[in-house]
Formats: sequence, C-alpha cells, structure tokens
Amino acid sequence: MTEDVFIRQNAEKWTELENVLKAFPHRHKTWQQNSELLRLDRLYRTCASHLAYAQTYFPDTKTFHYLNGLVARAHGRVYSKRRGIGDLWRFYTRSLPALLREVSRYIAFAAAVFLIGAIFSYVITLSNADLSHVFLGNIRPDMEQSGQVEVQSAYMSSYIMANNIRVSIMAFAFGIFACLGTVYILAQNGLLLGSLTALFVKEGNTLVFSSLILPHGVFELFAIFVSAAAGLILGVALINPGRFSRRDAVAVAGKKAIRLMGLVCPLLIIAAVIEGFITPSALPPFVKLIIAGITGILLILYTRLGLKREKSERQSIGSSTQMQ
Repeated sequence: MTEDVFIRQNAEKWTELENVLKAFPHRHKTWQQNSELLRLDRLYRTCASHLAYAQTYFPDTKTFHYLNGLVARAHGRVYSKRRGIGDLWRFYTRSLPALLREVSRYIAFAAAVFLIGAIFSYVITLSNADLSHVFLGNIRPDMEQSGQVEVQSAYMSSYIMANNIRVSIMAFAFGIFACLGTVYILAQNGLLLGSLTALFVKEGNTLVFSSLILPHGVFELFAIFVSAAAGLILGVALINPGRFSRRDAVAVAGKKAIRLMGLVCPLLIIAAVIEGFITPSALPPFVKLIIAGITGILLILYTRLGLKREKSERQSIGSSTQMQ
C-alpha cells in the first residue's frame, strides 16, 4: 500500500478523532456519557494501529509525525488523571530509583571523567604546587599561616558548594552540544577539586579539608553526575537517534533527562542544609566524616529502592511466558 492510498483510506478516522478531541478538551470535566468515552477509546485504538503501520512502512514522513502527535494527544486524554501527593511519592520512591539504575552507565561515565581529571591535577599539583594556578586560577588558598587553615577550608567549602550548583546546571544544559560540553564541564571541575585537594594534602591538612568537603560533597558530586548523565542522554540522542528522527529522539531523551533533574534539586537542597549547619559546626572532624559516610550509604540504598519488586516482576513475566 502506498502512502497516498493509506491516507485516503484512513483520513476520515483521523479527522473524527481530531473533532472528538476538540469537542472535549478536558477529560475529567467534560466527559459526561459512557458512549463518549467508548467512542474516544475506539478511535484511539484505531489510530494507534494506523500509527504502528505508518512507523513500519512510512517512517520519518509527515504522515507518521502527524499520527504520532494525534495519538499522543488522545493517549493523554484517555489515560490522564489528577496528580496528587501519591504520584509524587511513587515518582521519588519507584520511578526515579529505577531510572537511575537504567542510566547507571551514563552516571558511571560522568564519574569516570570527573575522577580522571581530579587524579591528573592531584598528581601534578602534588609534585609541584606552583602548577596549581593552571587548574585553580585565582582560587588557590593562602595557607602560609597555620591559623588560617580552618578559615580557608571553610571558604573553599562554600565556594565549591556554589560552584557545584552552577556545574550541575551547566553539565545538563551543555549536553546538547553533542556531549562535548558536558565532558568539558566534568573534566574542568575534576581538575579543580583534584588540585585543591593536593594543596591541602601537601600542607598536612587532609583531615580538616576532608571533614569540611565530604559531608555535603557526597550529595553534591552525585547531583553533578546525575546532571551530567541527563546531559549525556540528550547528546547521545542528538548524535545517534537510531530508528527515530533526530527531533523525536531528542524529545524522548529530554523527558528522561528532565525526570533525572527532579533528583538533582532535592540533593542540592539537602547538601546546602548540611553545608549550613554541619560544615561550620564544632563537631570533631571524624564525626563529620561519619556523616559523610552515612550520606553515601543513603544514596546507595536509595538507588536500590524497588529493586526486589522489579526482579519479582521480571520473574513473574518470565514464568508466564514459559507457561504460554
């Protein structure tokens, strides 16, 4: 069947669905009769089958994109429902942890780029502190007076917090530049942190520096890696859209990336609270490091939420498939 014949045979149904959607724009307020719902459901299923046919035989054509938009609008009308606190709870306790596991390779890649930069600048600065300005610019702390160590460390901690918020946004947004922008941001900030750490290690202030950086830094760094993963997802969709058009691939990836960013904001807020109340407190350094360890454990546990449910569902599906 040619595309023209396909359009002539089915355009009437498409127009009918268009008219139904225009006549009843708000499902939860205006659907009054079961016949209306049944009509919408029948047209939706019919047009969805047309979309599947067009995707197979007429991909990346005006007909396909038209049907894709029409069916998406109808799907939203058929399955739409009011959002409540329960949906938000399920998003953060089920959907988001599952999504983190799904994109774990992107998060791991972001962490690897960051760590490679950090290790490189750490080794260079440790061997020659005068080269730290290459990585830090004007940020290098003055630690010649031993009494200034804690003050300088607190300043560096505050600077890094503000910097990480900016970096998280940039790591996400710059992914649209074919992933290169995200990789650059990760490497640049890895170089900064590695060189800064080396300066404090050379001065023998490793414990103080770590206790001021890590309690809030665990959440902040994970937020950066998740933001970078969101940016990388966008970039990969742009570079390799697969069987979709580039526009559709980026649209799908964008929805996934935005969902990931829903975790970044809470992480940065919690990190800011830790930064404001725990970092400047009189707690011993080892206590602050224990708090940092607890935040790391909490992140690990969070990423495993719903994992048993997923495994049981997969086993159930596998069992039913074997029975069939």
